[in-house]
Amino acid sequence: WFITTSKIEDEGEFDRSDDALCTQREFFYAAVRFEYNRMLSTGLLPRASRAASLLLAAVDFGEAHSEMKICDWDVVMHSISAGSQTSNRILAWIQAAWRDLRDGTLIGENIVPIK
Repeated sequence: WFITTSKIEDEGEFDRSDDALCTQREFFYAAVRFEYNRMLSTGLLPRASRAASLLLAAVDFGEAHSEMKICDWDVVMHSISAGSQTSNRILAWIQAAWRDLRDGTLIGENIVPIK
């Protein structure tokens, strides 16, 4: 995956014993997934876009790691900020392309704004 659980674990508390909190997070991710699917079905979010695959993959990641803090947006930010640490545009493009190839997200279009 394109973000490791250890990176997120280091940034927040990690307690597997709180089942109620895990369940609340799973409900949250189900609601977010429902909204993304509604946006896909109405055409607000293009089906073949990179944004759609990235957002749904981030929800999958968060749902699979419901014992951690809400982390789907961390996954999105990690993905769209690849190459932003350098001022060299070519190097930034190479870093982003390598990240996309490594993560299997080299499909669709660039991320588009959502109204």
